[in-house]
Amino acid sequence: LGVGVYYYNQQEQQIVKQYVEMDQVATCLTISSSGYLITIGTDERLVKVVDYDVGTFQDFTGHSDVVTALAFSPSGGMLLSSAHTDMISWEVCV
Repeated sequence: LGVGVYYYNQQEQQIVKQYVEMDQVATCLTISSSGYLITIGTDERLVKVVDYDVGTFQDFTGHSDVVTALAFSPSGGMLLSSAHTDMISWEVCV
């Protein structure tokens, strides 16, 4: 396996799908309430939103430190991310 985010089926004991390759260390992860967006925060201050049905993604940069927490709004249209020193609200357009 390469470095990335995978869907693993426990019953079949196999990888069903790879969502995204990562070249950074993931520090946090959340899934939208709609169930089709995965968001990953990294140690290199990146926030990556992935539509795991379609395979499209949106990257957000702007944090001054490691991303430590992520949360979607109930509608899934906004994302809140935080680092050790800041919090940022993003509009999700994936």
